[in-house]
Amino acid sequence: MRDFGKGPEINKAWLEIQAKETAGTSVADSAVDFSQSEEKDAGVEEQLPIHSSDIRSENVAALPGISEVVALGAIDSIFFSRYWFPRTFRQEPATYHSKIWNLIEDPANRYINIEVNRDGAKTTLLRTLSIKRAAYRISNSILYVGKSEKHATRSVRWIKTQIARNELFCKTFGLNKGKPWSDEEIQILHGPERTPIHILGVGVLGSTRGINIDDYRPDLIIVDDVMTIENSATKDQREKIIEEI
Repeated sequence: MRDFGKGPEINKAWLEIQAKETAGTSVADSAVDFSQSEEKDAGVEEQLPIHSSDIRSENVAALPGISEVVALGAIDSIFFSRYWFPRTFRQEPATYHSKIWNLIEDPANRYINIEVNRDGAKTTLLRTLSIKRAAYRISNSILYVGKSEKHATRSVRWIKTQIARNELFCKTFGLNKGKPWSDEEIQILHGPERTPIHILGVGVLGSTRGINIDDYRPDLIIVDDVMTIENSATKDQREKIIEEI
């Protein structure tokens, strides 16, 4: 087994992958060694594809470099995003995306307020945070709060689509559909133990209090663009929304 405890070495390998992609060289054409030693696993050099869409094998356990992909994705969310969701992350990340990831993944930050320009990918990053926390079984219950239930369920629906269609991702992390399985609420079953993970979407003025599913209250609450001209035009309206949040 290779040692994944060396964060700088893993990040260096990711930079090498980026450099090869920029140069137009397929990563699958050359080997990437994540260890400090000269040893090779069983005498065979593993290769790491840049995107999950590059892989066609049905046998996930035999995929080249899949253990490195999982280990690197745990500490590098930009890599995790681009590898597993290449259709969503088609462009290079903005320079401030790494700062956002550092903020939202630091357990010391209990309450975070992020202001990002329009089309800055804030919602997309938060959706990816949710599905990553499900994949690595960090969260038991995730709550999305939008300006309306319809708005919140768009994010639930994106996660739902990934679980339903992103076969390699789900096989790798052991994710399966559970019940309920609607646009408003989904249950993801994780691993051979089929541990339930719940993700819900509600409107800011809906039933947001007292949520407790399978003895777990939400451990991640994402409040995304809840204020509009219609619901915050007056002082009383603004105070009501602030009280709800």
